[in-house]
This record gives sequence, structure tokens and C-alpha cells, in this order.
Amino acid sequence: MCEAAAKLTDELGDSFEIHGRIGVGIGGHRTHITRRYDSTNGVLSIGVVARSPSLRAVVVAFGLVCLGVVGGLGGCHRRAAVPDGDVAATLSAKSLGQHAFDPASLKGKPSIVMFVSPVCPHCLKEMPIAAKVAHEADANVLAIFVVGKPQNATDIAQHFAGTSLWDDGTLKAKYAIKAVPYTLVLGPDGHAVSAYEGAQDESTLRDAIADAR
Repeated sequence: MCEAAAKLTDELGDSFEIHGRIGVGIGGHRTHITRRYDSTNGVLSIGVVARSPSLRAVVVAFGLVCLGVVGGLGGCHRRAAVPDGDVAATLSAKSLGQHAFDPASLKGKPSIVMFVSPVCPHCLKEMPIAAKVAHEADANVLAIFVVGKPQNATDIAQHFAGTSLWDDGTLKAKYAIKAVPYTLVLGPDGHAVSAYEGAQDESTLRDAIADAR
């Protein structure tokens, strides 16, 4: 059984920060959420300060949302159903870089395509791993932000050694993405050969690229 991607706690401190997890604190009059991304190790720190017991349900609800689409599936490493058709051709999302993205550029090489959120610590952990694997295997690597604010995604994209795209909801709906990270490995023809729910390690991605050739 998969472990939760984020941990909810009932600690009563005035403020706290948990690296790589969603922290929920209760005990005061206001709730404040902060986050810090460390580009050297791909860790997103999120702190939640709650100062009113009456806000308990609100804060817990926030944590549950993070467990779903925002927080991701960090404790899960499950294979998922592989979508049919030419996936590469559908990836016509807006580029977060200086140049427009052409889906046809993915053809001819395997590709790692990650659907992510800028506030998902497990997504941010997988992104540099995927970039490393892709670089060593002469493959393409994309991060498609399907949740969060565009500015936050742009900030994260600046630290990613791959192509970053912003989805307007089209791809999220097309591939029925319920939680992130959701990763597809495409063959040189643009068709998916592997699909995964949850953050994947270097070995898994390397094997998937080898299978896609």
C-alpha cells in the first residue's frame, strides 16, 4: 500500500518548517503558508502556521488537497495505464522558456514527460533526476505544470535543465491527471511505452528509457 505523499500533524508551535512534506500546524488565530525551494537538491519547504482552532478544518482541508493533486504521490511508485496514440503530438502547451515549443522536436529520441506542480516536493525531487537520466541517455525531458500559478511554475522552470511547459487544463483533462507527479516515457515515435504515478528514482527512469528505444 502506498504511503501518503504529505504528512498532516497537529503540533501546536507558532511556526515550523518541514522539508519535503506538507506541514499543518494548529493553535492560534491565523494561518500562514510559506514555501522555499532549494534548487541544489530539489527540495521544496512548505510551512503552515495556524493561529486559531476554528481554522483547523480549513488547514486540514489544505493538507488533503496537497495529498491529492498538489502534494503528489511521493510515497507511491506505481505503474499506470499507458495512454494510446501519439502523445508527443498532443503536447502543444505554452513554453515557460524563451522559445516556443514544437512537439515535433520530441520525435527521433525517447522522452521523459513529467506532469508536475510547482508546490509538489516530490515533483521537484524527480525533476533533476529525470534531467540527469535524459542527459546521460541522449533523451528529451519535459516538465509540464498542470497545477499551481504560472509565476511559481516559471520560477521553478528556471532551475530545470529541460523543457518546461504550462498547461491550461487541456492536458490535465485529456490524460485524466488526478495527482502529481505523473510520468510518461515516450518512444522515438512519440507513443508512450511506460506510465508511472508518483516520483520515480534514477534506476526506474533509466530502465524505462532503455525499453523505449
